[in-house]
Amino acid sequence: MLKQIIAPSVLNANFLELGNGLKAIENGGAGLVHLDIMDGHFVPNISFGPGISACVKKGTKLPLDCHLMIEHPENYVGEFAKAGASIISVHAETTNHLDRLLHQIKELGVKPAVAINPATPLENREPGIRRPEPDSLLSRQDSRTAPDEAGTGYPD
Repeated sequence: MLKQIIAPSVLNANFLELGNGLKAIENGGAGLVHLDIMDGHFVPNISFGPGISACVKKGTKLPLDCHLMIEHPENYVGEFAKAGASIISVHAETTNHLDRLLHQIKELGVKPAVAINPATPLENREPGIRRPEPDSLLSRQDSRTAPDEAGTGYPD
């Protein structure tokens, strides 16, 4: 059986109260802090980058999972590693060389993970998933929110 870890996202946090929010999720039993990183290209929203990620890291003792919903993540994984990411999750759809990207993340001393968009055909995901690494997969599809609308909240 897979181990389940609670990993709240700070995407909809009140940034004026972020420190208190981080303490609340620590006290609530979270195992990770999930950061949804969006560039406005791969997904329509824009969130934040390595600078805010580094601030979050300073505000918590929990590991950070930086979920990169960005184009060309290979150009940015080093910055997120420096910002304190413990895990960097990437989408197969954002790179031509998933195996190479996962190796790059591991070489930075960070655990690589593949985030799966359920709409992506399996053959487009196979190269990274068939390897022994990564042993982490992230998949989320809420019936109230389309997979490419992360962080937009729920419809009324």
